[in-house]
Amino acid sequence: PYTTVGPAVNNGVIVSLKNNSTWTVKGNSYLTNLTIDSGSKIVVPKGYKVKMTVNGVETTIKTGTYTGAIVLTVAPNQD
Repeated sequence: PYTTVGPAVNNGVIVSLKNNSTWTVKGNSYLTNLTIDSGSKIVVPKGYKVKMTVNGVETTIKTGTYTGAIVLTVAPNQD
């Protein structure tokens, strides 16, 4: 069976990337807290791109801590 992903509602979804971690995002992800430390990164498979919004505002993915309604959207790269 398949799982349908959707926004986090009652329970927070927390991701912490530390110690030069790499998270390969293969599908849309819904979080409530995201921490990316120096040296860690978010990547997508070749031929795809990722966009992050925090509380509906497009936000550059970089070192830092983000809280709220965080959505990572993965789409084919049209370039």
